[in-house]
Amino acid sequence: MKIILLVLAFMIPGLLQAQPAAPRDFGIGLAIGSPTAITGKVWLTNAAAIDMGLAYSSHNYVLVYGDYLLHTNGLFGQRSELSDRFTTYIGIGLGIYSWDRGYYYEDRPAGWRRKDGDLGAYARIPLGLEWTPRHPSIGVFVELVPGISIIPSIDAVINAALGIRYYF
Repeated sequence: MKIILLVLAFMIPGLLQAQPAAPRDFGIGLAIGSPTAITGKVWLTNAAAIDMGLAYSSHNYVLVYGDYLLHTNGLFGQRSELSDRFTTYIGIGLGIYSWDRGYYYEDRPAGWRRKDGDLGAYARIPLGLEWTPRHPSIGVFVELVPGISIIPSIDAVINAALGIRYYF
């Protein structure tokens, strides 16, 4: 079951792609925070993208997530050369955690401390800001991701990260 969910988490964003990616529409990088993850982003249009990540912890858990993001150009409605390099975004997504059954309850991520088991899922609402300079082809982002765990119990979950991606 875990394998199926992990495979689906990586396949679904690709199936949702509305048009073929043009050069520099795919980015890969690193997000540092909660969770620290390898992250990827695929732009579908000028305003929509799919964001995904894979995290592993020395506390024996793995997290896979995927989000559909909507972006706005300019910073807080103001347009200038500088503000056009910033985009704010909001989205909706799903995260799937898997951990070692021997993983002590108190050390598990919030939302998965109440029940025994080795698999958890949560709905995510990413809120972020990304800066994309003209050169080099990178994106630097900060995001706050409130959410709610839905498996194995209902509880609040919060993620936050600072990251960088290189776009191809």
